[in-house]
Amino acid sequence: MNTNSIAQFNIQFDAVEDRLQLRVLSRDNTEIRVWLTRRYVDLLLNTMPQQLSENSQQKLQAWQPNKGDSLTEQGSDDVRFDEQYLGSDKTERPLGDEPVLVSTIAYRKQENDYLVLIFGQADEEGIKMQISLSDDLAENLWQMLAEACRIAEWHVSIKTINDSLAELYTENNVLH
Repeated sequence: MNTNSIAQFNIQFDAVEDRLQLRVLSRDNTEIRVWLTRRYVDLLLNTMPQQLSENSQQKLQAWQPNKGDSLTEQGSDDVRFDEQYLGSDKTERPLGDEPVLVSTIAYRKQENDYLVLIFGQADEEGIKMQISLSDDLAENLWQMLAEACRIAEWHVSIKTINDSLAELYTENNVLH
């Protein structure tokens, strides 16, 4: 999915699975659903900011999940966190109704500086999904992941942008 086709993100914590379900809805009413484990969310939270512009990095570093504010209140006008998710029973789900368990995550930068997240399954026949994100969408996905961790009481430690330990996870642009 590219940035122009993304209509909404939705993240829900499932206490039984102890995972986050990420739903990505496109403007053509197609939705993909993936399970993200605590380990992968930790990797995303600590790697995504380093791939964004300096302005986006500063916004993410300043945002505190326990303050209750959002990046929208800090100047990102296109994203609303109080809107109801638009996916419905009529939404097309090419990967099925059940979320796909992500077992590999990688990233790359496009020529337009958009961040492409690549979610996949380890086996050769497994599904691979690419999501292209502008800085604004990447900021908001990051914030939603951080907020979901707070709700799930996962106590994920988010490193600072300049923390060299986060670099260990990004060797060869593959998070796992």
